[in-house]
Amino acid sequence: MPTPISTNGYRFNLEVSSNSYDFYLKISTNGHNFHFAIQRNTLACAIFLINWFSGRFFCEQQAVRLGSINMSQSKQNKQKRKQFFHNIPFKMLNLQCKIEIRSKSTQKTVTFDYANSIEVKTSCENLTDTATVKVPRKMQWQGKSLLEYVRRNDEITIQAGYKEYGMETLFKGYVNSVENGVPIVITCENEMRLFKTTEVKAEVIPNFNIAAFLKRYVPGLKVECPDKIDFGTVTVGAGTLSGFLDNLGKQFDWFYGYFQDGTFYALINKKQFSQYNTITFDPTRNLIKDSLKYTLADDVKMAVKATHINSDNTKIEVTVPKDTDGCSQQHFYFPEYDTEAALKEAAEKKLKELKCDKMEGTIEAFGVPFVRKGDVVRLCDEERPERDGKRFQVKAVDYKFNTSGYRQTITLGAELKSDIEQ
Repeated sequence: MPTPISTNGYRFNLEVSSNSYDFYLKISTNGHNFHFAIQRNTLACAIFLINWFSGRFFCEQQAVRLGSINMSQSKQNKQKRKQFFHNIPFKMLNLQCKIEIRSKSTQKTVTFDYANSIEVKTSCENLTDTATVKVPRKMQWQGKSLLEYVRRNDEITIQAGYKEYGMETLFKGYVNSVENGVPIVITCENEMRLFKTTEVKAEVIPNFNIAAFLKRYVPGLKVECPDKIDFGTVTVGAGTLSGFLDNLGKQFDWFYGYFQDGTFYALINKKQFSQYNTITFDPTRNLIKDSLKYTLADDVKMAVKATHINSDNTKIEVTVPKDTDGCSQQHFYFPEYDTEAALKEAAEKKLKELKCDKMEGTIEAFGVPFVRKGDVVRLCDEERPERDGKRFQVKAVDYKFNTSGYRQTITLGAELKSDIEQ
C-alpha cells in the first residue's frame, strides 16, 4: 500500500517491496515514477534521506532531471546508479556507542564500543530511570569474558550517537542485574538505586527541609530546589529512602523530583528550572512520526486544587471549580498566599492558564538533535498551524539504539506560554 509523503508543497507516494537482498523504493509524484534499489544494510540510510532531506532532494524539478534509474546489472547502469547516489545531498551517518562499567570491588573500568541493543527510559515523573544493554555472550575485555568483570551495583555510563555528530550520555547509574544468557543482558537503574538501599529511621521532623534530609543520608548528594518549600511537619516512617520519597510525593502531590546528571531536582507545581535546551522539530526535516492529539480549550475539563501550609502545620485548601465531576485535577502549592480568598484567586488564575488548547502525545525522532527530559521542544509545522511555534516541556524520553538505527521517543508535557515558565 503506498505511503503518502508531503514536504515542501509536494506530495509523494512511497511503496516498498523487497527480495532477499534489496529493498525497492518506488516514489510517485505528479505522474512521474522513480525507482530505487537500496541494499538492506543501507535501508536506514534511505529512510533518513526521505525524512531528513526530502525538502532538498525530492522536489519536482530535480526528480524530473534525474529521471528513472534502471536496475539492470549492466556496467553502464551501475555507473549511472553510482553517479545518481553521488549527487544526492546527504551522507550516511555512522552509529557509535560507548559503555563504561566501573567495578565496585576492583576499581577497574571496563569499556566497550559495541552492543546488540541499548534501551533507556527516562522521565521527569518517575524517580527511577532504567536502562537495558544487550551484548554478545562472546564479548571479552582484556582476554576475559565480560561476565568476570560486571557485577551488581557497579557504576555504568552509557553513551550513543553518530560519528559525524559525536556521542551524548544517555544514562548514568548502577548495574541492577546481569543475566547470563545469549546475549548477555545488563539491566541498570539511575541514582535511585542508592536510595533503594539506604535505610531511614522513623522520626517526626518539624519544618521539614528536603535538601537537608537527603544530604543527611547521602552525603555529597547535589540537590537543586526552590528557595522555599514548606512541607510543615513531616512524619518519616522506617524504611528505605526511595520509599519515603514515594510517600512524600503521594502526601504532597504538588511536589515531585527527578535525577539529572547526578543532581536531584526537587520541584513544586511541576515547574522547571531555566537551565534547559530548546530543540526545534519539523515533520518535513527531522521528525519521523508523531502521535500528537490536539484538544480545543472548550473541550478541556480541568480543576485546580490550591494548598497553603501554615507555620502551625495547618492547611488551607481551595478547589476551583467546586464541581470536579469528570475533570482532571492538578494540585498546586502556593506558599505566598495565606488566606482562602487569595488562594481562590490564585487557583482561578492558574485554571485560566491551564484551560487552553492542549496537545498531548509522543514524537519519534532520530538520534540528533539530542533531547533530554526537562528540555523544551518547539514544533515547526506550516501545514498544521495549530502546532506551529508551540513549545512544550519534555516529560519523558525513551532511547533505542541497535544495529538498525538510533531513535528517540519523546513524550510532551505542558505547553509553555512564555520564554521561561517557572
